[in-house]
Amino acid sequence: MNPSKSARLPAAILSASALIFAACRGQPEGPAGGEPSIPPSTPTESQPLDGATLASSPSPEQPEAGLPLPVEQLSGPCEHPFWPLRDGASWTYQMVGGDAPPAEGLTMTVTVTGSGATLTLNGHTGTLNCLDGALSGLPPDPVGHPDLGNALIGLNPRGAYLPDPAILLPPGTEATWDLEVEAGGTITLAVTGNPDPLPVIGGRVVLFSRAGAPEQVSVPAGTFSALPVHQDTFSELVVSLPDGSQQTALISAGVQRYFVEGLGPVRVVYEGGTISLPGGAWEISAGPVMELVSVTFP
Repeated sequence: MNPSKSARLPAAILSASALIFAACRGQPEGPAGGEPSIPPSTPTESQPLDGATLASSPSPEQPEAGLPLPVEQLSGPCEHPFWPLRDGASWTYQMVGGDAPPAEGLTMTVTVTGSGATLTLNGHTGTLNCLDGALSGLPPDPVGHPDLGNALIGLNPRGAYLPDPAILLPPGTEATWDLEVEAGGTITLAVTGNPDPLPVIGGRVVLFSRAGAPEQVSVPAGTFSALPVHQDTFSELVVSLPDGSQQTALISAGVQRYFVEGLGPVRVVYEGGTISLPGGAWEISAGPVMELVSVTFP
């Protein structure tokens, strides 16, 4: 997201976004001024997978590392059928397309402790709670767009990032679900004139997700029948600026994620969106695509 290329959006566009958001959620219209509305808080070394190994069939007793795990063998607290967060597992991705050159070597690793999983991606971490079959929280990959960074943290999650498998199975079952988290960590807002990450000292992130019919997806790791999950992300973030002042950023963006049973996310498409700050509003252009290169299961 380059400020010199950012286009100011008329207030009417932000107002229309708020009306659509309110209509979809059955909420009253957002506050005056055309800012997107966010619902209030409620208290409350193995072989990597590649084209050659895809042709092999894993043993029912001992699945070959790197191949999709048989769903019937998932037994750990965080081994969701569409993202088996097994202790010591790792996924490697590349970013292609967008304005930046391809970026390789984006490796996400998992450490499972009790009923939670800590995921680490290039030095940044995120935590997912694993309760009642669902995964709840924010992983450390970009929430709405890579230009915003991947260091946004979700605290005290309510709802699900991926719901109980019974809601998603069989693949293609119509399903919608929500996630709301309190925001922390950092975010990059180049439109402020500062390309450095800014501390997030408050606010919320809300994800509205819906599953679609299975689609065939080809990535460097292979070709799969994947479950598409579209996420509409809405963030209201209070950031601390270098001069000590604070600003509230309202961000909306669309993301399409593709999950494969027994394997996890294989493709992420960043669709773009808008950023609204006290000084104006800017468009976030469609970004690169994150694709799975390899995966290792212990």
